[in-house]
Amino acid sequence: MDLAVRERLLAAENVQALKNAYELIKSASQGKSALDSSDNFSTDLYVLCAEQAFQLGYLEMSSDCLQMYFKARFPVNQFLGRAYLCQGQLHTPLSTDNLEEFEKFVLFFMKAIDFASHDRRYYFLIYNASVLYWQLVRPYLKPGFRYCLIPSLSQIVKVLNQTEEQDNEWRAELMINLLECFLDASKLKEAKEFSSTAAIFIKENVPDKYSQIFSLMEQGKLIEIECLECEYEVKKIGTKIVTYTKGVVETQLELIKNLELTLKHAVQLGDPEVIQVVSATQWNLCLPLLQHNLHQHVRKPLISVADVLEEIDSMLTLLRCQVHMEIARIEEDGDRIEAAVEHLQKAIHLNNGGQYQEHLRLIFNRLHLHTMLYKSPERLEDRAVMMIEQAKRGKQKDNVRKKRSLLVNAGLALAPDSFQIVLDSENEAKVSSGKSRSQISYLCAKAQHHNKSVEKVDEHLEHLRNEGDRERIILWADLAKVARKQEVWDVCRAACRFCLLYDDTLFRKVTKSKKKTQGNRAPKALLIGTGMFFFSFTCFASPR
Repeated sequence: MDLAVRERLLAAENVQALKNAYELIKSASQGKSALDSSDNFSTDLYVLCAEQAFQLGYLEMSSDCLQMYFKARFPVNQFLGRAYLCQGQLHTPLSTDNLEEFEKFVLFFMKAIDFASHDRRYYFLIYNASVLYWQLVRPYLKPGFRYCLIPSLSQIVKVLNQTEEQDNEWRAELMINLLECFLDASKLKEAKEFSSTAAIFIKENVPDKYSQIFSLMEQGKLIEIECLECEYEVKKIGTKIVTYTKGVVETQLELIKNLELTLKHAVQLGDPEVIQVVSATQWNLCLPLLQHNLHQHVRKPLISVADVLEEIDSMLTLLRCQVHMEIARIEEDGDRIEAAVEHLQKAIHLNNGGQYQEHLRLIFNRLHLHTMLYKSPERLEDRAVMMIEQAKRGKQKDNVRKKRSLLVNAGLALAPDSFQIVLDSENEAKVSSGKSRSQISYLCAKAQHHNKSVEKVDEHLEHLRNEGDRERIILWADLAKVARKQEVWDVCRAACRFCLLYDDTLFRKVTKSKKKTQGNRAPKALLIGTGMFFFSFTCFASPR
């Protein structure tokens, strides 16, 4: 029986030979083979077949062979360690999304290493396991996930040292990577303790790698400590930052300036991991200062962050996208439209259809329209965008009448059927009190005129057939904000009415569909809708 199976496994590059060997093994395990007996059938064949099946991609077959092996009465030899390794490979982590699979993978690899460490004859399994382990944990080498490797990698390095593995270069390589894991997890105390012993071994046995670990020990560690110190200073400021007093803002800017120098040191070091740590810290420091009247102060630091992350082709794509989005906004506010478009295009590329897709599309469209000086767009929404932008970028000395004209025309583009009527709800010249000249009659007529005019808001949506609701709600919001800033109060209030109408209508649609499917649970759209346009309520309260 053994010979028949072994012959087929030797030819196991032939898939059919592997399947034949598997069928023989399975039959013997179930007692169906006439050739089978406890004396002439070796349990090692289970493991050999499992290894071959795994190599050829037959994972179920491999798993079945291992189950038969562990249920059988197997001798304690190298095949026990090999069975553990094969079982571990069946749980190879393909991404960082499934931590449970990763833990199973580690469990079986650690069992194999622990088994082999008790018998010198099986030390070769420890080396093989360490090489396989390092090849398969690559998904966890991303920033923020290396901490998952610390327990298992520490054990591997420890056992290789205890067994005095002869491949010193390999041991040094794993030591350096373990140090990087400690630093990535901000375990500075453990990093310091481990690096001191690792440095001695590397200096004596693999001097070529000493400069590498020295850089990590000294420069990388110091740079990350500087980042931690900056974060500590920010925590000391605490909630004071939201007061935006001169002293607090200056303190924050000083920290950002210091970290600019730290980022230069990180670039000189050339370690992508350290560069990303500093960049992320700088981004967090800049966040509170992204206010309209302050963000010009962080333009240069953010551009530096964007440039260095692009240079190392960082995988922190979400962070890079957000940085480019903010730079684009800063450049746009500074009337550097070409630079804004460039950063926006980079943000769109990094977002790759992700969570900011619609937001980026609308901004890009607005900036594109801004460059069309002598062309009139076909879409009414685009015309509204152009007029809002012209009003927004008008000179301070421009009179209110000129600004108002642009804003009114933007409203008419968005609601040609009703905006002027709603706007006239506040026009006293349109009020007719009839023959009576009493104050009460006048006020009554004024109220009736107002109510009749604003009723046109409700009719507006009926003509649109629910097309472009989200885009229009943003345009009405922009119109209301610009009108409020330029103190064109009647346009501001009218725009708010349309904006809230869209918001309310969208909410009611979502609510109806949610009620049908979710009973009495409150729809999330309520929070989104009311939160997004909270500013609109303040516009009604603005002074005339």
